[in-house]
Amino acid sequence: MRYFRIAIIAPMDISDDNNTWHCFEQLRLSGHAVEIVDPRVFPSILHSDGSLNREALAPFFARFQPDYVSLGKESAQDILHALARSNISGFEKRIRRFVVFGYVGPGNFGDELIFSLICRELNRRWPGAHICLIGHNPQTTLLQHGVVSITTEMKLQADIMISGADALIFMAGIMFDDPFESWTAGPIDPFLNPRSEIGGQTAFTLMASSRDVPVFFLGIGAGPLSNPDAQRLVRLESSVGARYLPRDPETEQLLLNAGVPKTAIERKADLAFLIDPTLSDGAALDYLQTCNIAVNSYIAVSLRSHRTVPSGFEKNVATALDKSIETLMASVLFVDLAPEDHEIHSAVLQKMKRQDAAHIISQTNDLRFIIDLLAKAKCVLAMRLHCSIVANACNTPSIGLDYNEKVNAYYRYSGRESFLLPMDSPADRIVSALSQLANSNSSSNQLLQLSSTFHDLAIQAFDRLGQTIEPRTPQQEIRRIYPRSISLEEISLRNAETRIIEVCEKLSKAEADLFQQTSLLEEMKASTSWKVGRAVTALPRFLKYSLYKIQKRLKR
Repeated sequence: MRYFRIAIIAPMDISDDNNTWHCFEQLRLSGHAVEIVDPRVFPSILHSDGSLNREALAPFFARFQPDYVSLGKESAQDILHALARSNISGFEKRIRRFVVFGYVGPGNFGDELIFSLICRELNRRWPGAHICLIGHNPQTTLLQHGVVSITTEMKLQADIMISGADALIFMAGIMFDDPFESWTAGPIDPFLNPRSEIGGQTAFTLMASSRDVPVFFLGIGAGPLSNPDAQRLVRLESSVGARYLPRDPETEQLLLNAGVPKTAIERKADLAFLIDPTLSDGAALDYLQTCNIAVNSYIAVSLRSHRTVPSGFEKNVATALDKSIETLMASVLFVDLAPEDHEIHSAVLQKMKRQDAAHIISQTNDLRFIIDLLAKAKCVLAMRLHCSIVANACNTPSIGLDYNEKVNAYYRYSGRESFLLPMDSPADRIVSALSQLANSNSSSNQLLQLSSTFHDLAIQAFDRLGQTIEPRTPQQEIRRIYPRSISLEEISLRNAETRIIEVCEKLSKAEADLFQQTSLLEEMKASTSWKVGRAVTALPRFLKYSLYKIQKRLKR
């Protein structure tokens, strides 16, 4: 049997009477790699006449490389017959399918880079691998990576994506419990949690476990994992077979402290060390020439807004950079590694005296351009973890600013803790550290050894993944759907209508009771006894009133 990669560009509703759904399921059950690109999610992929917008779909076609593209009008049999009549050979072996879970889409350099490296490594080991994503922005992910993705609240779509996959892979610095307490509905919620933090991760781990899909936390970072409920969730993940390949000893120890068995943990390295620093498309060099900046003559700076930033930080860094420009005869390039970095970089630049020697590189999806800029720098001053890591992987020395446990963990793991400065370091100390770094002759050899060691550890993480999935053949099961006969919205509407009817009935009864009482009162007023009673009581009322007036005069 031959296996094919098939793209269906059409709306798909998950229901028994939807033809696209039936086509997708039949092809999936036969072992083919099938991807649905829904125009309702990606409206730009079709022209107004319904034809394909190949320019908008170019990143997807480049990544997925479909053997057949359907507009949703054919059945599964029609597609397979067309492929059988074509010269397309397809694949002899079943196409591996992987689901990646991560903070991909918002434009964070580290996360976007690591996802791209995971895609590259999976395709290198398993040519034609079908890669899916549970991320944060399907539109930007399709444009930048060519990968169709869903978001974390789409539980049914996630279950369809995970079912029959070779592995569910969690990536990057993902296991942090800082936002844990403010993102739940109250108690811990590993079942309906719509977010990507620990509660959400546990939900998808359980989902994969129920489908017999292996779960790997690949090159991940964690911290501080001090919340007992967060620890409980991590233990739950490990109890259903999740394997952890953390990027540093601190994450390894935090997992052990949380109760994860030692046998489920194997320390590796950050996957960013998989980059190839020798690749260059010339864009960075063109930019430097435009700014009249020579290679190895500038300091790359990566800062970020964070609660640990001390008062006066911007002014202090500005002073340090002004002095470093004079001391090292260097320029300064602020590199936005996320959209939100631009604000703090602009604030520091505004406080610098040597603004003429400084530039800001706004956030870009061109990962190779950023890597190249860091590779060509004299040195790096960084809060952002992956600025330090990528610079070091490119043999560029770095000074880290210790704003977070993950930065501290990396510098200690790499044996470079002497190049880690506190956030409140005085300007002169920053200048001294940058000068020492730029003039060090031994730094280059140390970084080459570091990069080689961590690259091998990152490769070993994928080796471990392969050892688990190679002997397995995922079972492709017929999906049974148990749709509600009445939607939750309709149930709420019916309940509201019932309450309205009940209120109307009570109001009608009250109005009827009021009318009855009013009628009785009118009958009473019209009766002889009422009139006689009024006359009999009139004289005492008159005498009482007259006596009151006489007493009032006497008091005067």
